[in-house]
Amino acid sequence: MHYKILGLALCWCLMTVPALADLEITMPVAPPVPQWSEFAPVKYINPSSRPVMAPLSKKKKALIILGGLFNPLLPVVVFGIRKMKEKNELELKEYWTRRKIQFDNEVATCDATTDKAMCFMQVRQMESQKSQAIATPLTN
Repeated sequence: MHYKILGLALCWCLMTVPALADLEITMPVAPPVPQWSEFAPVKYINPSSRPVMAPLSKKKKALIILGGLFNPLLPVVVFGIRKMKEKNELELKEYWTRRKIQFDNEVATCDATTDKAMCFMQVRQMESQKSQAIATPLTN
């Protein structure tokens, strides 16, 4: 009698174990935190630590000034263009620094909310729209 019960229990186990193997057990996955490197250009990933432009060497300065003896406008043009590039680079650096600070604040706000996945998705969408707006030239 015990052998029959043991046999039936064994048959039941052999039939239900494969059915249980088909069940997928999923653990809750933490939502991926957006990274600044997903949105910023490579040279602005850490904008505050990057120098604006490398200074001219003494040799290059001397050659420009020497060239100015033959063409008086040469130093004005070279140094003027360089100054414009420095100003433009500084403005871009300031823009990406402000945007990174705003991004970090948004991510910190998401960490404090209960629905992190939705908040992170909104941050990603917002940053993608900002990046697209910069990449798309203005048409008149």
